[in-house]
Amino acid sequence: MRYIVTMAAMLLVFTATAQQAVLPFEKLTGTWTLTTKKGNLMAEVWQKNDDKSMKGKSYMVKEADTTMLETVDWVKEGEDMFYIPVAAGQNDDKPVKFKLTSCNGNVYTFENPAHDFPKRIVYDFVSNEELHAYIDDGTDKKRQHYHYKKKL
Repeated sequence: MRYIVTMAAMLLVFTATAQQAVLPFEKLTGTWTLTTKKGNLMAEVWQKNDDKSMKGKSYMVKEADTTMLETVDWVKEGEDMFYIPVAAGQNDDKPVKFKLTSCNGNVYTFENPAHDFPKRIVYDFVSNEELHAYIDDGTDKKRQHYHYKKKL
């Protein structure tokens, strides 16, 4: 009997964890913007591709010039989820795969320890209109914060 109760409890924990690790379509879809310290506009635009993927792009607007920073695929492959950016002028313009290592409520943490920088990418949905994203070296020592507001 204990074995059945233990297995049932483990199944509930696994199911709850798996349910949390779904693509955040409703939260992420749309345009997220922030103003840099220099007064430039930085934006991320996200759209749903299908039930297993989203596509994003980020860009910077400085006066009349718009510069593409990166494109991103946020995809579910089997049981795993990945954040796959292609940063303009970096990594020979090739994609770098970051695996979801933690999904705690509204906080998605992706990591790639083999990559030079960043090693970790975190998306924290503070609310439906506020997103705190950051990248770092896998520690708290070298971290860049991005505080976005959703354009309604």
